[in-house]
Amino acid sequence: MQASLGIGISTGLGAAGVPLSISLILVLTGAVLGRVSPNAFVGVRTPWTFKSRRSWDRSNRLGGRLLFWTGIAGLVLTPVLPVTWSTPLLIVLILAITAMTIFESWRVWRADPDRQPF
Repeated sequence: MQASLGIGISTGLGAAGVPLSISLILVLTGAVLGRVSPNAFVGVRTPWTFKSRRSWDRSNRLGGRLLFWTGIAGLVLTPVLPVTWSTPLLIVLILAITAMTIFESWRVWRADPDRQPF
């Protein structure tokens, strides 16, 4: 019963397992995000990216690069930083990346001569 609940089982990662897992997910997501074609399920999905192919491509490429390098930084810094810093730092960086990619999608859509109007 205890083993099925995970009681007494150690992964060896301790509390650093959470930010390391988040960092690994960021690396994998970032590696794929820049090559995703427009769809309704995966990617930076804003009203502007659906109205402009250029906006979709650039904002997803930017988001992919930022997520990838944030994940790499998390993998490198998590063993060095205290655990109480690494997870909140990753969350703040993810929120900043989200804001930057949303702004980028709007900025590129606004400058795109081939954009579709709303």
